[in-house]
Amino acid sequence: MLPMQPTFPPDPTPMSSYQSLIATAPALETLSDAPPLSAFAEPSVAFVDALSAELFAMPEARSYPELTALAFWMRRSSIVRLKESYLRRHAGQLSVARGTVLHFAPSNVDTIFVYSWFISLLCGNRNIVRLSTKASVQTELLVGAIGRVLSRPEHAEMARRSMVVRYAADPRITALLSAQCDTRVIWGAMPQWRRSGRCRYRRRLPRLRLPTNSRLACSMQVAGWEHRSSSGRGGSMDSSMMPTGLTRWPALPRA
Repeated sequence: MLPMQPTFPPDPTPMSSYQSLIATAPALETLSDAPPLSAFAEPSVAFVDALSAELFAMPEARSYPELTALAFWMRRSSIVRLKESYLRRHAGQLSVARGTVLHFAPSNVDTIFVYSWFISLLCGNRNIVRLSTKASVQTELLVGAIGRVLSRPEHAEMARRSMVVRYAADPRITALLSAQCDTRVIWGAMPQWRRSGRCRYRRRLPRLRLPTNSRLACSMQVAGWEHRSSSGRGGSMDSSMMPTGLTRWPALPRA
């Protein structure tokens, strides 16, 4: 399938560029060359668990309860429980990944981008994560840890399916990234991202907008899977595919 070609409204200012924060990340144009994975594929689980171990081993991360909670959630035993819950609820059903998911994380919750990304990643998707230009110590610690883990040869399959970028709000860059994606996940109100709707595409791009105080679990049902029956008929997002263990997470702070 040919990538969508965005058309931009007239704008006399030059378009800025995005900064790729992961050294091993693929070029935007080649990200879709990596096929989607199955749900809870071993390369995905191994990467999430490896990042958990990396965070637990970082003395500087122990000063931040949010990083400790994230590392705890990413342990293999935790992910295995999510997988088992999913298999019990959807035995005999066929699910396929959406493809490439673009995430816009809030700037005031430093760890949310990892939850959003990894839930989608565990669903088998390729991912692009846009981080705010408002850097924080926790965000930089996370990005550094992610980069170190992705640089290891055993996680090359995840590296070729992952991009983490940073750029000042520019609807043309957002449109450029969106043109390579199958779904967008937008956290909070974020009115600046609405301007990207001025760009026109060959096909309508599904979008999940998580309003203020949404539960993080919502991203599993929309960013994750296109649900199909075992007969191969139909094709729609299935809200029941959310693992029950995720519904206990607290409401999000305002974005």
